[in-house]
Amino acid sequence: MDLCKQLNVQSVIETHGHWDHIQAVPQVRDAGYSVHVTQADAHMLESYDEILEDESVINVGRVRLETILTPGHTPGSMCFKVKDKPILFSGDTLFPGGPGATQFEGGDFEKIINSIERRLFTLEKEKLFSLAMVITQLSEMSSPI
Repeated sequence: MDLCKQLNVQSVIETHGHWDHIQAVPQVRDAGYSVHVTQADAHMLESYDEILEDESVINVGRVRLETILTPGHTPGSMCFKVKDKPILFSGDTLFPGGPGATQFEGGDFEKIINSIERRLFTLEKEKLFSLAMVITQLSEMSSPI
């Protein structure tokens, strides 16, 4: 939390509601930070402050993030594209090796493939920042199936 204070963090935006991403939510909220999650994944969190909507814009300092709902890894998985920049934060929806896992609660292979093909692969020139922070060009990736 010290680093969050140093960086003047005000909010945490969740890419999805799986435990490995949300386990610190109570401590984060106790420290005074707001937590944002999609409606479809809100039930996975003990508590939250705001609902993230598809195709909206979130201001993060001088950076503007466009929200892209990408169900499949979870029903409410969401990616974030930096507005007017070729950068996409894919959460656990898409990795350089293919789609995120769908065998966990709420996962749906058909939905994640549809999300990737219709919502992400249309961003041909975007750079992909996955959880592992491996950078790759979306245009260099083939179909996920």
